[in-house]
Amino acid sequence: LLNRMDYLVANNDGQMVDLKDIVEKTLVSVIPHNSKLEIIVEAETSLFVGQEESWRVVCENILDNALRYAETYIKVTLTEDSLSFENDGESLTSDVKNTMFKAYEKGTDGGFGMGLSIVHRVVTAYGYTVYAENTKDGVIIRIDK
Repeated sequence: LLNRMDYLVANNDGQMVDLKDIVEKTLVSVIPHNSKLEIIVEAETSLFVGQEESWRVVCENILDNALRYAETYIKVTLTEDSLSFENDGESLTSDVKNTMFKAYEKGTDGGFGMGLSIVHRVVTAYGYTVYAENTKDGVIIRIDK
């Protein structure tokens, strides 16, 4: 998967994609039908540099992560300049915040962080930034232009 993502990113010729469509399709495919989580979406049409498959993988990996930790809700917000995924899960420790986008870093759930390292790799290759912050309710992962 990493090689495929590297290929897609390297061979992007300035193509733009509408992240709203990608986010909506990803939510349908990733969120379980029997989920008791409230899914809140505030999305406007927003063009980002890149290929659809790369951004779909980014959204899937962040949503998979949010599903693991969310207690009652996941909120996805897409504006012209940013994409964020917020949930009301447990706050991040400073150690986790500093390593969560690195490959092979063991998380609190025992996972080894490949999903978020792929997110970081794709997002930064397209010239955007990705970071995580604690909120008053939980955690937000944010991608900014």
